[in-house]
Amino acid sequence: MKKTKSLRYHQSLQFALVAGLPVLMIAILVWLFLLPAMQSDTKIRHQGMARSIAGQVSSNVLGGQRQLAALANFIQTIDGFSDRQLTALLDSQCGEGELFETIYISSPLKQRVMALGLTRSRRFLRRDLIGLDLSGRRFVKAAGIPENPVWSETFMSTVSRRLAVALTIPMSENLITAEITLDNLSEKISQLPGENQFLTYVIDRNGRIVADSQRSNWGQRLQGSLFAFADPEHGGQVISGSFELDGASYLGTVVSIDALGWKVIVAQPASKAYSPLRSTLITFALGLTMASILALFLSWNRAKRLSHIFRAYTEKARAIADGRYDKIWPSSAITELYLLGQSLKHMAGMIDQREKELVKKREAMKNLIANVPGIMYKFSGNSQHPEFNDASTVLKEKVKALLGIHWHPKQLFNDFIACLPKADQSRFVLSVQKAVDAVTPWHYEGRFIKPDGEEIWIECTSQPRSVDKKIVYYGFIMDSTRRKEAEEELRQLKNYLSNIIDSMPSVLVGVDHNIRVTQWNQQARNITGLNFEEAGARHLTEVLPHLADKIEQIKTAIREHRVINAPKIPVKTKQEIRFEDVTIFPLTADGVEGAVIRVDDITEQVRLEEMMIQSEKMLSVGGLAAGMAHEINNPLAAMIQTANVVKLRLENLEIRANLKAAEEVGITVDQISAFMEKRSILRMLDAINESGQRVAGIVGNMLSFARKSESAFSSHHPAQLIDKVLELAATDYNLKKKYDFKTIKIIKEYEKNLPMVPCEAAKIQQVLLNILRNGAQAMQSQDMADNDPPCFILKIAEEKNMLRIEIQDNGPGMDEATQSRIFEPFFTTKPVGKGTGLGLSVSYFIITQNHRGTLDVESSLKKGSNFIIRLPLERE
Repeated sequence: MKKTKSLRYHQSLQFALVAGLPVLMIAILVWLFLLPAMQSDTKIRHQGMARSIAGQVSSNVLGGQRQLAALANFIQTIDGFSDRQLTALLDSQCGEGELFETIYISSPLKQRVMALGLTRSRRFLRRDLIGLDLSGRRFVKAAGIPENPVWSETFMSTVSRRLAVALTIPMSENLITAEITLDNLSEKISQLPGENQFLTYVIDRNGRIVADSQRSNWGQRLQGSLFAFADPEHGGQVISGSFELDGASYLGTVVSIDALGWKVIVAQPASKAYSPLRSTLITFALGLTMASILALFLSWNRAKRLSHIFRAYTEKARAIADGRYDKIWPSSAITELYLLGQSLKHMAGMIDQREKELVKKREAMKNLIANVPGIMYKFSGNSQHPEFNDASTVLKEKVKALLGIHWHPKQLFNDFIACLPKADQSRFVLSVQKAVDAVTPWHYEGRFIKPDGEEIWIECTSQPRSVDKKIVYYGFIMDSTRRKEAEEELRQLKNYLSNIIDSMPSVLVGVDHNIRVTQWNQQARNITGLNFEEAGARHLTEVLPHLADKIEQIKTAIREHRVINAPKIPVKTKQEIRFEDVTIFPLTADGVEGAVIRVDDITEQVRLEEMMIQSEKMLSVGGLAAGMAHEINNPLAAMIQTANVVKLRLENLEIRANLKAAEEVGITVDQISAFMEKRSILRMLDAINESGQRVAGIVGNMLSFARKSESAFSSHHPAQLIDKVLELAATDYNLKKKYDFKTIKIIKEYEKNLPMVPCEAAKIQQVLLNILRNGAQAMQSQDMADNDPPCFILKIAEEKNMLRIEIQDNGPGMDEATQSRIFEPFFTTKPVGKGTGLGLSVSYFIITQNHRGTLDVESSLKKGSNFIIRLPLERE
């Protein structure tokens, strides 16, 4: 048994864990926010102090530079200074040594002291210092002959032997040098608050401490981590960080004094910097600890009370399990425990009630078994002596009703076998023996013939169970006749779906992941001539070779589970090139991956697209014809005008200009008139003029036919449209074929008072011209009898809300097969190279699609053809 803990223990432990969460959260908040904020605040305070001290040091030292520069200027501007006056002036600048320790004037070439000023306490050394050789002094060598003020490195003062720094300023011929001692700097920076243990260092270029607020390391050079922190070569104006000094950790800031190359360090022990944070954390920790201890104590006592209550409930629940339901449940002021007691009390009452109802339900179960459409049974697991246990009356009655045999436990098995068909009896016995010997589930399905001759289908199932160390089978016999009927319906439905797939005009082929055929519809059989038995399990390329280049796409569709389309694939056959759309659908069925390939013949669609392209080309040709017509117009107009002028001059020979010209060439106008009469000159000019007018009319018709109107639809008189087309057709002439449209007889049968028809005139003229030319060429191609010349009968009439136009010829006509395809794109009866087969298909498209009309043909062999056009009189 698993070791358990009391409720008191678990509740106290969980409360302790929950109480520890605030402590953890506070620690995280302090680490993430409070500690960085404290560090940032400390850094800002240190930087402020360091900048302030750096400013004071810079002001103090650089103030001496300004004072010395002013002194140098004063000396150079005053002529006639005596040695005593100059010495007094220099002494006054040194004073009591507040700033300058000594001031002397020297020659840059001789490097000897020429004049000297000292502090009051050092003036007794003047005689020893006048004429002093400065060539050996390091700061003098470093200064050389400067052009600007030069600050030296720190050194021991010439006069006081204290740490000092020298400032050299060039004068006109000499140098003035002042030594500034650095003792006062330590006094000034020592004014920081002492309780926080701040230390302040001023460091020269070589890392020497020239000022120390605590005066413990003054004059020493930086070492260890402090030297690494305040390295004079370290870049940047302000540096903040931490370092170790005398075994203690410090937080500090370094600020550079650029004019001198010095640095100021302000630092504070890390323990002092973080003391406010530490105090805050200690306060929080103490408060939380005390609160947690108090809460844990209270939860421990509260858990004790809850434990007593739950033990009482446990005892009452055990009583319910023993069948005692009249126990009094403890009350509680806690809502949840009160509700728990009420629920358990209600549960006890319900269990008592259900036990009383159980006996009733046993009887109801018998009634339920009686209504189950089958027989529940139990038989022994002995294959040699399978015996059915005696059962209630319900089971006996079910056997009689379902199987038509009587219940005899010792004889039931044999009676059951006797009702099976002879061919199934051995199969039944063998199935029982195999299941019992292997102690496996048993299943049998077959026909059963009742003693009264009725035949049904039965399904038997059972599962083996071990009862008292014996194998017993519990099973169920069910009449499956209806299911068999449903299976038959399902088979018929499957056939119906298969018929639907077979009736599709597309080729449908199923393949597995190895691209082997698994499905094959009727259209695939029609295309390839192979049935499913011949194509099944074969590789796709064996049965549909033209799909060989699609194998990789099929594999991609299966692998990536996406549909892939391959449109407009050309397929070359013996007769023509056809076009197909191939669509590949990924398929997963029963855990097996594959694909379904659909192949659609889109040859007619492609041809329609090409027809539209050809129509656009025809429109382009129309535009070219219009351009040519415009170009013809110009020379034609000049020709007609010139012919008219020539005729005018030759008809009026008596005008002065003609008489004068005839006289000059030595002939008379009568002779000219006789010549023209003899040679029919005037008649020829009339012929030229008449032909020119005819050409102008032809050009006008061409322009009207080819011009594309932006307004599209407009109203036109149908008779005028046809007459213009006839004029244009009259120009159609082929000398080689002895074809001339003007030789064709035209009969017009126009109804009077014809209405205007809304249409695109150019497109309607295109249709009419195409029909007239096709008819003219057909009539011209056959040998027409002399008494039956080529003839068109043109009819226009109003028919309800339509305008009916008929173009009837007496040509060779068409058979039914030709009539059924006459409007198909690319269909032509002309020899190869003589026609595109697009004229009538484009005409059909213009009438039916653009104008919402109809275009029909009535024809029979050797009786001519009649094209009937119907156009709506009102636009939709």
